[in-house]
Amino acid sequence: MIDKAKRAAQTKAYRTANKEKIAASQAIYRAENKKRAAETGKVWRENNPDYHTNYQRVNKEMMADYYHSRRTLKQGNGVFVISDRFMRNLYNSPCRFCEASEDITADHIIPIVKGGRHSEGNLQPLCRSCNSSKGVKLQIEWVSKKKG
Repeated sequence: MIDKAKRAAQTKAYRTANKEKIAASQAIYRAENKKRAAETGKVWRENNPDYHTNYQRVNKEMMADYYHSRRTLKQGNGVFVISDRFMRNLYNSPCRFCEASEDITADHIIPIVKGGRHSEGNLQPLCRSCNSSKGVKLQIEWVSKKKG
């Protein structure tokens, strides 16, 4: 009998060497079994109603990045790769305006709806309160209104 570690290594090596073959086989299977896959997915979702909510709650930063990228792509502003390291630093930084360190969100200096890009140069850490008050204003408009 082959031990589990050796079998896992063999499987990984096979999958690495045969990516295209496996992908083609999976595509054929999915095409031939659409109804079965849809029914299986439906049953799974009924049995796990809170899965997506819990996943999103546990992975807040990743989900926020996903939604920002998706919105930017829909606007046609361009999406850039943002490193995990940059996002970790951003979420661990204090708010740029009130210096709060709790409930930090990623804010777009130039909002996506006004042509801003989802890129490292257009992101800043703001607490949820400051980010909500800023809304879709440009940073300069928001700062001038905030100062009075």
